[in-house]
Amino acid sequence: MERTPVMVRQGGQEVLRQLPPGFRFRPTDEELVVQYLRRKALALPLPAAVIPDVQNLYSLDPWDIPGFHCLYPCLRFCLD
Repeated sequence: MERTPVMVRQGGQEVLRQLPPGFRFRPTDEELVVQYLRRKALALPLPAAVIPDVQNLYSLDPWDIPGFHCLYPCLRFCLD
């Protein structure tokens, strides 16, 4: 199976990662808090660094946020 290349930010650098086919970022509430948000707040490595850092989120209009991925051409979002 071919892996999809995804550009992620890790340690202040953009790194190309290979994710398995069908990878979906759909954590439960508990997984999101414990495995991602808590670790991100403590500057610990994430299990899958697929959450892009957004500088000045409040400067974006809500309708522009889904299109924000255009700034990261290799990053794909599954919004469903």
